[in-house]
Amino acid sequence: MVAFNFKKYLSIAGALALFTCTTPSVSPAQAENGGENSGITIYQATEQEAQKAEITATSSSTADSSASDSSASDTSDSEYTDEAAPIFDMRGDDGVLRDFRPSALSFISRNRILVCDENSQQMHIFDTEGRRFRRLEVPRTFPQPRYTGLCNLEDGKFFVVGSHHHVNNNVRYLWARGVLHYYELRGERFTDNSAANNYDPEMAWRNTGYFGENAQQRLKVEGIACNPIDDALYFALSQPMNKDESVIIYKASLNQVIERKKKINFEILKTNLKPGLDSSLNEPFVLTDIYYVQDKGLLFLLSSKTPDERFSGTSQIWYQPDGSEEARLVADNIAPGNFASGLAAYKVGDNYNIGIVFDNNPAQNDIPSRFLLLEDVSF
Repeated sequence: MVAFNFKKYLSIAGALALFTCTTPSVSPAQAENGGENSGITIYQATEQEAQKAEITATSSSTADSSASDSSASDTSDSEYTDEAAPIFDMRGDDGVLRDFRPSALSFISRNRILVCDENSQQMHIFDTEGRRFRRLEVPRTFPQPRYTGLCNLEDGKFFVVGSHHHVNNNVRYLWARGVLHYYELRGERFTDNSAANNYDPEMAWRNTGYFGENAQQRLKVEGIACNPIDDALYFALSQPMNKDESVIIYKASLNQVIERKKKINFEILKTNLKPGLDSSLNEPFVLTDIYYVQDKGLLFLLSSKTPDERFSGTSQIWYQPDGSEEARLVADNIAPGNFASGLAAYKVGDNYNIGIVFDNNPAQNDIPSRFLLLEDVSF
């Protein structure tokens, strides 16, 4: 199996060079134009990023693999690329987007992505080098849903899910975020019926015992994925965890959700994926998104950051085949110093290209949110 591993860049010299180089890297297209940057920055050095690179570089040890279960602190001895994939600042016509916090994405073509902004009631179309082409206004006004997940039902049709999370975990605070909205994209605008109805299976959430019950056991939805062929809709939680410390993935009937049935049952998807400690930052990994690969299985995205969100560690991708309870590592040590918040994939030959968005909280940290495309990944 060929997988991505960025351990090669975790030496002090390599990491500091990556983050503090005074001349930004350029893409092949820029090189053809004489090497001009044209606003595309792979990494723009800041004091925060240099500090993050040093933290990551000075602590590169990882836990040994376990035969009994999968821990997100485990690493693989699989091959890794000689060159890191370029990572692009997400920007608009006036430069880097300073208040943009991407939480999920979906490919709408090979070189266009639809991205949720958790910081606003908007979604955006970007290219795969981080340039925004359209800011899509939601066709109605409603309280802040805190969108955290996005899945493609079919061409141009999407489900977008709210976080279902509030620190007080009371339904009077949760109702605005306990949403599952349907969006239809035609060309570069949403149809008027987009986000008109809430498809959220509220009673199923209440039956978990986490939604709206008490402030000690509060859930947070981080991702959504669908498998129309098998009538499956998956919800991924970053909290709480199962009793064995594995992640919680709920599975529902996609057709029942679309039909807005009143009685919908959640089934817990069995997985041995247990987020461990990111040794580069000494903070736990958290599940940030999922993606269903048709006829294969689920991809899980994990990342880490400090509680104050000022420092980010590394990220990982895990894969669990259909019919299995075993998740295995596909890519690790992805883009140190950036917090991975969403992923999507498409098939190329026998392998896959995987797009990842990074929410770096730019307003607080002065570090842009970013996009990365991992190419030719096998699993």
